[in-house]
Parts: sequence; C-alpha cells; structure tokens
Amino acid sequence: MNSKSVLVGAGPMMAAPSSLSSRVMPSRRRSLSLRRRVESSVWLGRLARYYSRMLGEQVTPRYALCLTHAQVAVWALVFPVVMPLSARALCLLWAALAVRQCRKNA
Repeated sequence: MNSKSVLVGAGPMMAAPSSLSSRVMPSRRRSLSLRRRVESSVWLGRLARYYSRMLGEQVTPRYALCLTHAQVAVWALVFPVVMPLSARALCLLWAALAVRQCRKNA
C-alpha cells in the first residue's frame, strides 16, 4: 500500500481565507444568535415541557433556563460540603439573585 493511494481524494484541510471572512460576525450579533440557538435547542424544549407538566402552566424555554439556574444556585447553597462562611454567603447571594431573575422573567 503506497501513500498515494491513501491520500487519493483528500482535499485541503483548511478553507480559503475568503470563505472564512464571510462567516465572521460582530460579537453582539454572535451572542444574540447563540442565545437564540440555546433557546431553540431540543434539550431546552424538552426541559420546558417537563416544567410545564410539573407546574401545570406553560413554561417557555427562556423561563426553563431561569428555573434551572435558580435550582443549581440553591443546590450549591444547601449542598452538604464544608465551605468557608464567605463562600456560603456568596452562594446565598447567587441563589437570591437567581430566584429574583426567575420572578422577573415569569
């Protein structure tokens, strides 16, 4: 087996610079599209349907993300691990802000 037969059909590994420059977006547009992609993802839709069944009301994917954020923050607060009091205070602040964000987006 020679190296020529292995490399037959192998194309260039990198795209041309002109095609790469057409994909570059400003950071703000990129972050908005990232948010839209996350909110329209399949797993977040399933999570929103799960929360809708559990709560008995319609839950949007954005609100499902807020609920998950609040749950993780509260879980970090009450998780039984030895932490300094300052770390517990930060977790308490994080949990309070996450719950506040959930109420604001409801």
